[in-house]
Amino acid sequence: MTTKFVEEAKLLEDAGASLLDFTNSGPVVGAAVAASVSIPVIGGFGGGPWLDGRMRMAHAAVGYAASNLDSRIENYANVANIVFDAMVAYVEDVRAAAGRARPYYRIYRHVLFHGQPDQFTSPDFLRPVAAR
Repeated sequence: MTTKFVEEAKLLEDAGASLLDFTNSGPVVGAAVAASVSIPVIGGFGGGPWLDGRMRMAHAAVGYAASNLDSRIENYANVANIVFDAMVAYVEDVRAAAGRARPYYRIYRHVLFHGQPDQFTSPDFLRPVAAR
């Protein structure tokens, strides 16, 4: 099987490919393919240090999912914690302003995590709760 993948990689390189995406390559076949061509060989899931680079889903790279709240996986950022901390601060502000006349804005959980773009700009969404 390794020989077949190496041959295909060389054919793709000869045909003008500038990069190969070899997801699920594994350390044996992936390393052999990467060593056999002069173009970069990258991969996602199942790729490793034997390849020239690794593809990641954007939301995984920035730690967007709720599963990242207590994750020890290294990411470029931990957006889940940033959003969580911002929402805690927001709730504290709303509670502190509850007895004052200052209007506050309602933010819905489904908009933050599952909303459609038009929900963010709809007049009703942006109107202060006290004015509704």
